[in-house]
Amino acid sequence: MDAGPQPLPAASLVAVWDGGTLDLRSTPDASLPPLALLRFSTAVRLADPRIRVLDDQDRMQPSHAVISSAGGGTLVTVQPTQPMSARQCCRFVVDGERQPLPLDAAGHRFLPFQVRFTVWPPPVSVASARPRHRRRHHRR
Repeated sequence: MDAGPQPLPAASLVAVWDGGTLDLRSTPDASLPPLALLRFSTAVRLADPRIRVLDDQDRMQPSHAVISSAGGGTLVTVQPTQPMSARQCCRFVVDGERQPLPLDAAGHRFLPFQVRFTVWPPPVSVASARPRHRRRHHRR
């Protein structure tokens, strides 16, 4: 008897950026910088994965993904091609390209993998944080 689709085994998602890394599976609703690199891995070789980064309106965020197989598993590196919008929630999703559920090479179905995160605003420079005063021109 088939128990139905199971979670992807040993699935993980790590965000990497200058000055930090964060395991997104163990940090629900984490906050990331707008150009954080995302690394997904699972212990099974996915035959037909579809990798997406979606904003809070389910619009695709422009990114470049590299999918590779290593040691019987799957490794995906996703790099945004432009900064994700600040202060918005996003979802990283792994599902199937031709079917809604991801499949391994043997045809076993798995539940889609999803992680939510928030994009933090870019840092404010000291120069832009200063209040701007209008120069007053005095007539002589």
